[in-house]
Amino acid sequence: MIFDAKHEMIRKLVRQFAETELTTEVLDKVEETGEFPEEIVDKMAKCGFLGLKIPREYGGAGADTLAYVIMIEEIARVSAVASLYANTPNSLGGGPLMQAGTPEQLEKYLRPSVENKVKIVFGLTEPGAGSDVSGLVTTYKRENGKIYLNGTKTFITSSKGVKYLIIMCRDADNPDVISEFFVDMSKPGISLSPLTKLGLRMDSCCEVYLDNVEMEEKDFFGKEGNGFNRGVADFNFERWLVAACDYGTAISAFEDAAKHAWARVAFGKPVARFQLNSLKFCHMAIKLDSMRNMLYEAAWNADTNLGGDVDAGQAAMCKYFCANASFEVVDDAMQVMGGIAVASEHRINRIW
Repeated sequence: MIFDAKHEMIRKLVRQFAETELTTEVLDKVEETGEFPEEIVDKMAKCGFLGLKIPREYGGAGADTLAYVIMIEEIARVSAVASLYANTPNSLGGGPLMQAGTPEQLEKYLRPSVENKVKIVFGLTEPGAGSDVSGLVTTYKRENGKIYLNGTKTFITSSKGVKYLIIMCRDADNPDVISEFFVDMSKPGISLSPLTKLGLRMDSCCEVYLDNVEMEEKDFFGKEGNGFNRGVADFNFERWLVAACDYGTAISAFEDAAKHAWARVAFGKPVARFQLNSLKFCHMAIKLDSMRNMLYEAAWNADTNLGGDVDAGQAAMCKYFCANASFEVVDDAMQVMGGIAVASEHRINRIW
């Protein structure tokens, strides 16, 4: 694919930012503490990353989807976690607002989220429901003119310290009705329990407990009963962006392995010249090329579609293929690097 000048400019800007701000020293400290520096997120906001896909009338850049995938790819090349902070205001935070928010909500919450003054995340996943949206059991019930939420959400990305959560739940009296609420996380009856993960520890992930959380009719997000349809539209875009992050991390693993393989000498020659390693690099390059083609084709299709939507089937294929191909590339990179790959000072094990 041939990129025009604006896309090349965005790639250059994001790469320069990532390599300048997301240094080894910063990422090592973040890995140790589990806290991502808020000042870096503020800098992302000033560079326009948090609102790259948000319309200009709400403080965003109004960029197309190809520009967006370039941004995620370039940040993920340095830090997969950092790409989540750039992604959320554009996707599962700002995306639902753009789809279903009232003019008042858009002005009150979307613009501040672009400026990193307000954080909004999306709460769907439950212990027994995630990809199967219809399996959720969190409920809302009307009693005495009020609405009460009850249930448990889990694996809610970036939820620690967040101000607002868009929660999907079903009507306790009519289980076929699935709706969403815009929830202020300071309300009584809400509690969080952080989860410790194998990877991505620099981004919070919590269980959220809802115990008779009192809501009102005005707190419905979008039209009552339209939560399922609206949520599914979000997932198409989000699946594709997960694939873009996978692609970025796979590139960095490939590059690290190549640098090591040419610098490491054994039996009188660089290990890059060993036939087994040459074959691994060949397989890695094929997978990277295939990932790139799938992602950029999906971006092009979305940008040439008048609705700006990502095709559901294409999004699912991108996520499935890129997730698996990325893991295989990273695993091959670790094999090429050998024992040094498991040392904490090398980022390849963090990528894995």
